[in-house]
Amino acid sequence: MSQKKFNILLIGLKTMNTELIINQINNNRLNDISFRNISNFNYDFKTSSYDLIIIDHHAISINKNINELLESKDSETPILIFNIDTDITTDTLLSWPKVKGILSKDSPIEHLIKSIAVVIEHGLWLPRQTLEQMLDYYRNHKPSNDTRLLPTQPLLTRREKQILGLLTEGKTNIEIAETLFVAETTVKSHIYNLYKKIDVKCRKEAIFKVKQLRPESM
Repeated sequence: MSQKKFNILLIGLKTMNTELIINQINNNRLNDISFRNISNFNYDFKTSSYDLIIIDHHAISINKNINELLESKDSETPILIFNIDTDITTDTLLSWPKVKGILSKDSPIEHLIKSIAVVIEHGLWLPRQTLEQMLDYYRNHKPSNDTRLLPTQPLLTRREKQILGLLTEGKTNIEIAETLFVAETTVKSHIYNLYKKIDVKCRKEAIFKVKQLRPESM
């Protein structure tokens, strides 16, 4: 019985390194790979037909649609990020629900091939240091028994905190979108959610509420 072929989408820049990766993946007859240049990628592009999405880390700062893909909770397709040359914080990683693997720019091509197999089979490919950071994060963020933290004040996500901070600085939705490299519709969606979480109806109420709430309750 023939083995199933996996469909892989690589999003990045057309470089020699990208060509090498594509060739290496094509050498594995169990995988079919498609390439999408970052300049031509938009959030409406259908990714559901792929078993894995591989993203060049440099693409995140170039195309705001990549941020939307990384932060989406609707997609079921796992994501692997490669070519990372900076530290990724735990907060950032937790805001990317479908990212199951990360590789530094110094990782050998063999690690990329192995990580693809692991992530496609629903595993994780994360550096030991990242796993230790996540473990420390969860240890330090145990549910509090402090009765002063009301149920009506749920924790905000990292992105919601960023947007709330920019909002209270007086920035418009468009300015916030440009600052965070996301679409204006994404900003509006986050604002709607955080308004519900902190129980306000407008910016003026949000600014006033921020001054009242303790940082740890958000």
